[in-house]
Amino acid sequence: MSIYKFSESDIIRNVARSYPTQKFVIYDSYLHTSQVFPSSSMEMSSITYKDSNFDGPEGVSQTSYNLLQYGDAIVGSSYSIYSASLAITRYLTGLSASYENLCNNNSVYSTHYSYSTQDWNKGAQDCTVVSIPSAFYGSSIKKGTANLKFYFTGTMVAELKDIRSNGELIQVGPEGSNSSGSVAGVVFYEQGIILLTGSWDITEENVGASFGAWTDFGYGLNTTPASEGDYANFTSELEFKGVHKTPIITMFCHAPKGELNHSNNPTYVQHNQNPYPMTSSTEYIESAEILIKNNNDTNYLTPTSEFDKITYITKVNIYDVDKNIIGVAKLARPLKKAEKDEYTFKIKVDI
Repeated sequence: MSIYKFSESDIIRNVARSYPTQKFVIYDSYLHTSQVFPSSSMEMSSITYKDSNFDGPEGVSQTSYNLLQYGDAIVGSSYSIYSASLAITRYLTGLSASYENLCNNNSVYSTHYSYSTQDWNKGAQDCTVVSIPSAFYGSSIKKGTANLKFYFTGTMVAELKDIRSNGELIQVGPEGSNSSGSVAGVVFYEQGIILLTGSWDITEENVGASFGAWTDFGYGLNTTPASEGDYANFTSELEFKGVHKTPIITMFCHAPKGELNHSNNPTYVQHNQNPYPMTSSTEYIESAEILIKNNNDTNYLTPTSEFDKITYITKVNIYDVDKNIIGVAKLARPLKKAEKDEYTFKIKVDI
């Protein structure tokens, strides 16, 4: 077995960014989402199957592994997975003071983040906080993608968008709706928090009755309205894009000329030979006459082709500094390698 060390130019590290869309719909105290997470904590176990490998997975003794038949399931150690969901908190008498530093630190992007100004004091006004777990948005919410909608009996009566990409949630629809163009809240991109402060009625001009405000967003999901109304016919919708960063390591593994052309596989030598060494209490002598099978191709039956040491590469192992295998890259088809051949395998790992 040959082991090679990566050079600095053989390893490339970069990060891939993706922007998956997440959508949440809240109706009648139920949350519906485009990404499915377990509703509660669950106990699960890893499962693998015995294949042609001689060594079993970690945690399974070699004796037990040898007794299994090919294709038998191997149940590994158990682990837990947990639920993830939106949390909506209503502050009827003012936003908690624990948000003051967060608000003021983001005020450089817009004055609407400020905890208090001469025009408002979030510590004394009606506010609603929508907390989004990072499992949904990744490292942050993508700027300019936050979109909130309010529906009444299936008709959209108000819509907010981060149209300036500065965190301000501006009411943009329907056209001519009450307080259209006003800022009804802000988005904290890095923390996955949406703060709603719009307390004006958003339904009166659209459905002919006064029912709710933006601070009633998500009614039924850990929150209650400030006043009575026909909230059973309300539907809240939240949509945004997350920023998911995936570290990627690209490794180049080289098979040089004149190397990796010997194998300990029994089929590497000619058939009907005695490969066993002579042993005694004082000697261990391997046969010097063992012939390697000539696998070199020829277009003729006779004579045979010129001898060449040929092997077939089936996988590439990745080792740590202590020579423990930490990764295996298997080829879909064995690669024939003669002594004159050299190859480079490109292995990409998403972490």
